[in-house]
Amino acid sequence: MKNATSETTKTLADCIRATKCRKGPAVGTTKNGAFWLAAEPIYIRHTGGDGIGNNGADRKYSLELRHYRDDKVRCAVHLEATHQNGDWGGAGDWWNTVGPLGDCRTAEEMQVVLLGFQMDSEHVYSSCFADEIERLAEMLGLPVSMPAPDEEAINA
Repeated sequence: MKNATSETTKTLADCIRATKCRKGPAVGTTKNGAFWLAAEPIYIRHTGGDGIGNNGADRKYSLELRHYRDDKVRCAVHLEATHQNGDWGGAGDWWNTVGPLGDCRTAEEMQVVLLGFQMDSEHVYSSCFADEIERLAEMLGLPVSMPAPDEEAINA
């Protein structure tokens, strides 16, 4: 687990571009164009019922780091809701872009942004998935956090 320095300027968007993931066929296409994934999507929240009978839909949120053909980077949250009764039971797929996520410089900053983001009036991130965010950030070259404020003052 590495920490950043105050001079860390690399953002999540920079790290996504550095993966050079735009090879082979595109993973998907949206109204923004074709995109590739910089890493495998990770789950960031699991909620709802068991998706059976009168129980609520099983709702899983995942984070996708997308690099588009036009060099734009978008971080998207995918909500996959499943229920044996299909749409009537609340099943479906939804995606939403989390704009500020690309500006994050640490896993901690990513968690703060995700904790404040909602889809359909529901939070998309649970801190019990913090390890997943930290592993993803470190794999891409981002530190877990900045130094603690009092540690910087001591070392100055």
